[in-house]
Amino acid sequence: FLHPEYNLLSETLSHDFSRPHDGNYDLIYLGHAVETLWMLMALAEERHDEGLYARAAYLFKRHVDCAWDPLCGGYFRGVYAKEWKPLLDADAKVKWMHDEVCVGCMMLLAHPPLDVPTASSSSSSTEDDVPSGGEAMVTWAARTLRKTREYVEKNFRLASWPGSWKVGGDRYVKPDPDPDTAVSGYNMGCKSLPNRVEHYHHPRMLMLGIGAVDRAIARLNM
Repeated sequence: FLHPEYNLLSETLSHDFSRPHDGNYDLIYLGHAVETLWMLMALAEERHDEGLYARAAYLFKRHVDCAWDPLCGGYFRGVYAKEWKPLLDADAKVKWMHDEVCVGCMMLLAHPPLDVPTASSSSSSTEDDVPSGGEAMVTWAARTLRKTREYVEKNFRLASWPGSWKVGGDRYVKPDPDPDTAVSGYNMGCKSLPNRVEHYHHPRMLMLGIGAVDRAIARLNM
């Protein structure tokens, strides 16, 4: 649900579709928003709806930019918009969200939006929210993809477990205290699985990414 005050997606409404009068009023779960918006871009492609694609692409960029941690790098999975207060818990940074950012960026490299919408009149919008056109969005997507992959390689890769990744961590995504026995400090809310290994978002990102990059190369060779 697009929050009219912040121009960001929130997940929770009351049963009558009004805004809840509790902590969910301005809670923006950025990770799910980023994931949902590239899926909306994919739906727009299937429908050949360039207007919907451009709007979803703009909102994708806005959420990615809002999620970036300027101090430590990486993306916060959630934020309270009114105070602009990120969720600073043991799971503040989750790898799957970084995978979703990569998927959307690669889609934009393959399919730049033809007409990027202008920023809304929301008080939280700035001129920097919106690229001037499709090629500017490509430049942003390439830069964002590069810095995201650099962050993932540095902070989530488990050196002692080749081919494996931390599922997440706190704001600093600190190394596990005992990398020889601990796969991840984040267990996706399941206390009985302290060493749970993520097996879904990463391979999906790789498979979708191969297709998107192939389409991007074909676009450049047209």
